[in-house]
Amino acid sequence: MNRSQISEGPSKERKQALVVTQDDAGFNWNKYIPKEKVALVVEVRPSREERHAPMRLNEVYDVFMEAKSANRWDDKRKCFLDPQGNLAVDPKMVDFEALVAAIPTAGVFYSKIKEDKNYEKEVEERIRRVIYASVEKKKSVEKIIDES
Repeated sequence: MNRSQISEGPSKERKQALVVTQDDAGFNWNKYIPKEKVALVVEVRPSREERHAPMRLNEVYDVFMEAKSANRWDDKRKCFLDPQGNLAVDPKMVDFEALVAAIPTAGVFYSKIKEDKNYEKEVEERIRRVIYASVEKKKSVEKIIDES
């Protein structure tokens, strides 16, 4: 259980709160907590980037399964290829945390796209390099993100 101080109301009266994790959801902690304290059940929602990354992985999965079902295996590169000859990456091999890190926040994305018309292409390239890093294994994912 996490204990943290919160400010409440116009008087900024400080109260101590107990934050209950999802494992404790449904359990009424209020009967075990003194009246001057409050128990909160917190729902942690994924960020925009964490919601966007699975959509990108679904796209990768579709390409991979199509290449696999068409049996387009490249012995030289030891991987499947899409119809254009690009690598078809197994989405299980993609580093999810690196993919999330490669996706900029909405604020950063929209502010930079106003300044630089090529920013969207740069982001797409960075995401593509993170996805392909699992097959290429030439560079670490951290290096790819740092270079972007």
